[in-house]
Amino acid sequence: MIAAGSAWSLDCGPLAGEPSDEKDWTGTDFDDAAWLSGAAPLGWGGDEQLLGTVLSVGDDAPPTARFRRTVEIDDLDGVRSLQLTLPAGADLVVHVNGVEVELPELPDPATEPDAGAEPDDEPTQILTVPAELLVAGENTLAVEVLPGEDTAAGFAFDARGVLIRDPA
Repeated sequence: MIAAGSAWSLDCGPLAGEPSDEKDWTGTDFDDAAWLSGAAPLGWGGDEQLLGTVLSVGDDAPPTARFRRTVEIDDLDGVRSLQLTLPAGADLVVHVNGVEVELPELPDPATEPDAGAEPDDEPTQILTVPAELLVAGENTLAVEVLPGEDTAAGFAFDARGVLIRDPA
């Protein structure tokens, strides 16, 4: 449904809660045609040669970054959820069709290391979007990266998504 390296609409704008012309950028009715578009991973800092799209405001990392994309779901019969794999190295706010979906609390890697992770793997988190938030047809995913010390030096955003269906 959403492959790694997919294209996203993107905006590096003011922080949430600050004055903006984009009142409901998370909703299905928002027109993001004026936003830039780029292939993931989207980000800044680090080894920028590995990024599909480099984000910046002047020479600096953006104060916040917003990503949007739509996904088409033809038939919701038997759909239990949409499972999103997201980067774990930042404070993210995720909306589906204008509704915020709470991210699960991440384990502390110092106390609960991932035994299957390779040393160079970027940490990820799984977000399960309940089927009740999905519609037959076009669905809007909107993600905001909030600033913090974890993202000051660099950040890369790439998301993958699969529909989870009842067993046939």
